[in-house]
This record gives sequence, structure tokens and C-alpha cells, in this order.
Amino acid sequence: MLTILCLLVGAVVCAQTVTVTGTVVDSTGEPLIGATVMEKGSQANGTVTDFDGNFSLNVATPTIIAVSYVGYDPKEVEIAKGQTHVEITLEENTTELDEVVVIGYGTMNRSKMSSSVASISNKELTKAPVGNVASAMQGRAAGVDVLQQGGIAGADVNIVVRGAASLTSTEPLYIVDGVFTNGGLSTLNPADIETMQVLKDGAAAAIYGSRAANGVVLITTKNGQKGKVKVDANFSFSLQKIAHTPKFLNASQWREFANMVSDNSGLTRAEENVNPTYPTVDTDWVNAWTQNAPMYNADASIS
Repeated sequence: MLTILCLLVGAVVCAQTVTVTGTVVDSTGEPLIGATVMEKGSQANGTVTDFDGNFSLNVATPTIIAVSYVGYDPKEVEIAKGQTHVEITLEENTTELDEVVVIGYGTMNRSKMSSSVASISNKELTKAPVGNVASAMQGRAAGVDVLQQGGIAGADVNIVVRGAASLTSTEPLYIVDGVFTNGGLSTLNPADIETMQVLKDGAAAAIYGSRAANGVVLITTKNGQKGKVKVDANFSFSLQKIAHTPKFLNASQWREFANMVSDNSGLTRAEENVNPTYPTVDTDWVNAWTQNAPMYNADASIS
């Protein structure tokens, strides 16, 4: 017991209490205001840096001080016996930064507003061989309806966000590379688009005013990148046809039906249904009206 007591006394005598001063900066040399400086193992002995990133802390050397700051990797620094000054540099922790989205005049975590913003990448847009960007969006964004005007091949396409919000126009506001456009998406090549985002929430579209009442479609086109010259060539071909062809009566069946109606009504049968001029002629009018519509798209780009 006497030997143990002597060893403890010796340890206390070796510890030297000093005032350690220092500066906490980032990788660019800018001071970090409000960084936490604590003596390791002692939650009560700590301080924070001032406006210039400076701090002062009384510790018993040798010891270790722990420095932490939001958005930066924490760091531990050894303080040697008798050392009174230290310079500390913290590195940014980019892995902890969440993706943010600008909404109106503020920002919000992307994960908290996934239902308000629909993002579509170029890979998704170019999956289907279509000539219209709006047609490529169909079925790829929740809350966004893509409606084709009529059944004519190549007809214009309307985009409706969150249902019809206006008694007049239901078209959303289109912004291509930060520029407002009234031409819709028919003039854009899907292969030239890098990303597309649809703002569906009122707060996300608030900065654009009343024009964003029907939603906002933000489009970013591709840009050239540093490096070697890149040549892209794309070609697609497809056929558009009617999915379900309606079935009608042929000429003979129609004459039989018309004569049955006349008989049941007590009327005289029509002469053309009794003695047709060309009884062997039978035209399939559905086949005459419609056909398979070929669609092809070819484009090339150098960046």
C-alpha cells in the first residue's frame, strides 16, 4: 500500500497545469467561430473559439484536447508537457452534407421534400424511343399526368401537375437553363437534356409567382466537359399502331341487320339492301382509315 501511494503522489507531481492557447481554422485558413475545444476525458473542462477562431484552456499537461465543429471531421491534438500554444486545422466532412434543394427564398433537405420534387435523369428520358420530351416523362414522375391531344401520331402533349389548378390553361411553367420559355417541350431533344425536375409543391414554386400555379418544370441541358472531344450519335426507329382495333359488321352483315330492322318496324326494305349494286365488295374501313405509323429519330452531337 505504501508503494502504491508513492506512485500516485509521483504522478500528481509530474502533471503540470498550464494555459494552452490556440487557433482553429479550416483548410483555407479561415477561422472557425464557435468550434468546441474540450480536454479529452473531462466533459467539464472545455471552451469555444471566439470571432477570430482563438481559444484559451487550462489543462494539466501532458494531455489530449478534442476539437469539433459542425460539418468538419473532429480532431484530437496531443499537448506535450509545458506546451502553451497550438494551431489546429479541421477538414470538411463532405460525406455528412445532405443534398439540398432551393425552394423559394430558402433551402430544404432533399429527403424531406421528395414528394414535392420529381427528378428525371437523362438515362430515364432516353429509355423510350420518343421524339417528344413530354412523352418520355410519362409514367416516370408521380403526380405528373402526360396527356396526348387526340390519337394522331406526333400530336402535341400536355403536362398536368397535381391535377387541373386553373379554369384556363393547365400548362406548367417551363424553365430551360434558367430561362423562361413558352414553347413547351416540343422543340427540345431528349438526348440534349441532362436532368429534369418538376416542382409540384407551392412553397417550392413560390419564387416564380402566379405563373407557377400549375407547377414548374426545370430543365438543365448538357454542357461540354473538360477533356477529350466527345462525339455522340443516336438513332431509333419504332412503329406506332392501334392497340385494340374495333370490330364492325361487314357489308353482308350490315344488309342483314338493316333488313331485320325494316321487317320488325313494318317498313319496306331499302332497295340497296335487297339488290346491292356490288354484293361482293366488302371494304374494311378501319383498315382503310388507319395504318402503322413509323417513327424515327436521328441526332448527333460534338462536345
